[in-house]
Amino acid sequence: MPTTQLTAVFDFRLFHHTIWKCAVAGKFLNDNKERLSIVTPENKIVLQDETNAIHNITAKINCIKQLRIKDPNNEEDKGYDVLLIGTIENLICYDIYQNKTLFIKEMPEGVTCIEVGLP
Repeated sequence: MPTTQLTAVFDFRLFHHTIWKCAVAGKFLNDNKERLSIVTPENKIVLQDETNAIHNITAKINCIKQLRIKDPNNEEDKGYDVLLIGTIENLICYDIYQNKTLFIKEMPEGVTCIEVGLP
C-alpha cells in the first residue's frame, strides 16, 4: 500500500507570543502576497513579512479580522485587505498599506468577535 508524505509549502518562525483569536492571513499590501498578521499580549500587531512591521494599539485587543477593500469603479483593481480590530472599547478599521486608521466606532460593551458578511 503506497504511503503519502506531507511536505511543507512554507515555513517561518514567529518570534512573538500570540493571543487566541488574534491571527489572520491576508493580502495587506498592494503586492498581492499573502501575509500573516498576529497580535501580541502587549497589544502590538505584527505583520509577518521581510520587515516584521509592528503597529502599536493603545487599547487591549480582543480579536482581529481581515476585510478586502477595492475601488468599485475600477474592475481591474484586485484590492487589498485591511484589519478590523476589536478592542475593549472600540472597533477599529486599520489600513496597513496606507498606515492609517480608516475609522473608529465606539462600542461601550467592547468587541470580542468579528464576523463580516457582504451581499
